[in-house]
Amino acid sequence: MDEALRYTALVLAVLVCVLLLKKAEPTAATAVSLIGAAAIGAAAVTAFSVVVDFLRETEPMIEGAEGVVPLLLKVLATVLTTGFGAQACRDCGEGSLAMQLEFLGGVLAFVQVLPLLGGVFSMLRAMAGLV
Repeated sequence: MDEALRYTALVLAVLVCVLLLKKAEPTAATAVSLIGAAAIGAAAVTAFSVVVDFLRETEPMIEGAEGVVPLLLKVLATVLTTGFGAQACRDCGEGSLAMQLEFLGGVLAFVQVLPLLGGVFSMLRAMAGLV
Protein backbone atom coordinates (compact mmCIF):
# COMPACT_ATOMS: atom_id res chain seq x y z
CA MET A 1 0.00 0.00 0.00
CA ASP A 2 2.86 2.35 0.85
CA GLU A 3 4.44 1.83 -2.58
CA ALA A 4 1.10 2.32 -4.33
CA LEU A 5 0.62 5.67 -2.60
CA ARG A 6 4.18 6.74 -3.38
CA TYR A 7 3.92 5.88 -7.08
CA THR A 8 0.44 7.41 -7.35
CA ALA A 9 1.82 10.63 -5.84
CA LEU A 10 4.68 10.53 -8.35
CA VAL A 11 2.26 10.11 -11.27
CA LEU A 12 0.06 12.93 -10.01
CA ALA A 13 3.10 15.20 -9.64
CA VAL A 14 4.20 14.35 -13.18
CA LEU A 15 0.65 14.98 -14.39
CA VAL A 16 0.56 18.44 -12.79
CA CYS A 17 3.94 19.28 -14.32
CA VAL A 18 2.80 18.09 -17.75
CA LEU A 19 -0.44 20.07 -17.56
CA LEU A 20 1.43 23.23 -16.52
CA LEU A 21 4.04 22.83 -19.26
CA LYS A 22 1.72 21.72 -22.06
CA LYS A 23 0.71 25.19 -23.33
CA ALA A 24 4.04 26.94 -22.89
CA GLU A 25 6.47 24.14 -23.80
CA PRO A 26 4.75 21.12 -25.41
CA THR A 27 8.06 19.40 -26.13
CA ALA A 28 9.15 19.69 -22.51
CA ALA A 29 5.75 18.41 -21.39
CA THR A 30 6.17 15.35 -23.59
CA ALA A 31 9.66 14.75 -22.22
CA VAL A 32 8.46 15.00 -18.61
CA SER A 33 5.60 12.62 -19.39
CA LEU A 34 7.95 10.09 -20.98
CA ILE A 35 10.39 10.26 -18.06
CA GLY A 36 7.52 9.73 -15.61
CA ALA A 37 6.21 6.80 -17.65
CA ALA A 38 9.68 5.25 -17.76
CA ALA A 39 10.02 5.55 -13.97
CA ILE A 40 6.64 3.89 -13.39
CA GLY A 41 7.43 1.24 -15.99
CA ALA A 42 10.70 0.42 -14.22
CA ALA A 43 8.85 0.10 -10.93
CA ALA A 44 6.30 -2.23 -12.54
CA VAL A 45 9.06 -4.43 -13.97
CA THR A 46 10.71 -4.62 -10.56
CA ALA A 47 7.44 -5.56 -8.87
CA PHE A 48 6.69 -8.11 -11.57
CA SER A 49 10.09 -9.74 -11.11
CA VAL A 50 9.12 -10.47 -7.50
CA VAL A 51 6.02 -12.32 -8.75
CA VAL A 52 8.05 -14.28 -11.29
CA ASP A 53 10.59 -15.29 -8.65
CA PHE A 54 7.82 -16.44 -6.33
CA LEU A 55 6.19 -18.52 -9.05
CA ARG A 56 9.48 -20.13 -10.00
CA GLU A 57 10.20 -20.99 -6.36
CA THR A 58 6.78 -22.53 -5.78
CA GLU A 59 6.53 -24.47 -9.05
CA PRO A 60 8.59 -27.45 -7.78
CA MET A 61 6.24 -27.74 -4.79
CA ILE A 62 3.26 -28.42 -7.04
CA GLU A 63 3.35 -31.96 -8.31
CA GLY A 64 2.63 -32.25 -12.01
CA ALA A 65 2.92 -28.53 -12.65
CA GLU A 66 6.04 -28.66 -14.79
CA GLY A 67 5.90 -25.94 -17.40
CA VAL A 68 2.83 -24.25 -15.94
CA VAL A 69 4.63 -21.15 -14.70
CA PRO A 70 6.28 -20.31 -18.04
CA LEU A 71 2.94 -20.88 -19.75
CA LEU A 72 1.13 -18.55 -17.35
CA LEU A 73 3.84 -15.92 -17.82
CA LYS A 74 3.42 -16.13 -21.60
CA VAL A 75 -0.33 -15.68 -21.24
CA LEU A 76 0.17 -12.72 -18.91
CA ALA A 77 2.65 -11.16 -21.33
CA THR A 78 0.18 -11.61 -24.20
CA VAL A 79 -2.67 -10.02 -22.29
CA LEU A 80 -0.57 -7.11 -21.02
CA THR A 81 0.99 -6.44 -24.41
CA THR A 82 -2.28 -6.41 -26.29
CA GLY A 83 -3.87 -4.36 -23.49
CA PHE A 84 -1.16 -1.72 -23.72
CA GLY A 85 -1.44 -1.67 -27.50
CA ALA A 86 -5.21 -1.35 -27.31
CA GLN A 87 -4.95 1.57 -24.90
CA ALA A 88 -2.50 3.28 -27.26
CA CYS A 89 -5.01 2.80 -30.07
CA ARG A 90 -7.78 4.32 -27.91
CA ASP A 91 -5.56 7.27 -27.04
CA CYS A 92 -5.16 7.91 -30.78
CA GLY A 93 -8.91 7.74 -31.32
CA GLU A 94 -8.95 4.27 -32.89
CA GLY A 95 -11.48 2.51 -30.67
CA SER A 96 -12.43 -0.16 -33.19
CA LEU A 97 -8.79 -1.10 -33.72
CA ALA A 98 -8.33 -1.26 -29.94
CA MET A 99 -11.34 -3.54 -29.58
CA GLN A 100 -10.02 -5.90 -32.25
CA LEU A 101 -6.57 -6.01 -30.64
CA GLU A 102 -8.11 -6.85 -27.27
CA PHE A 103 -10.19 -9.59 -28.90
CA LEU A 104 -7.06 -10.99 -30.55
CA GLY A 105 -5.26 -10.90 -27.20
CA GLY A 106 -8.03 -12.92 -25.59
CA VAL A 107 -8.02 -15.49 -28.38
CA LEU A 108 -4.22 -15.80 -28.30
CA ALA A 109 -4.29 -16.21 -24.51
CA PHE A 110 -6.90 -18.95 -24.82
CA VAL A 111 -4.84 -20.72 -27.49
CA GLN A 112 -1.79 -20.56 -25.22
CA VAL A 113 -3.76 -22.08 -22.33
CA LEU A 114 -5.14 -25.00 -24.35
CA PRO A 115 -2.30 -27.38 -23.34
CA LEU A 116 -2.98 -26.56 -19.70
CA LEU A 117 -6.68 -27.17 -20.22
CA GLY A 118 -5.88 -30.51 -21.84
CA GLY A 119 -3.82 -31.46 -18.79
CA VAL A 120 -6.71 -30.56 -16.48
CA PHE A 121 -9.07 -32.74 -18.50
CA SER A 122 -6.57 -35.63 -18.38
CA MET A 123 -6.31 -35.30 -14.60
CA LEU A 124 -10.10 -35.25 -14.26
CA ARG A 125 -10.44 -38.35 -16.43
CA ALA A 126 -7.76 -40.11 -14.36
CA MET A 127 -9.56 -39.20 -11.13
CA ALA A 128 -12.85 -40.44 -12.51
CA GLY A 129 -11.18 -43.70 -13.55
CA LEU A 130 -11.92 -43.20 -17.23
CA VAL A 131 -8.34 -43.67 -18.37
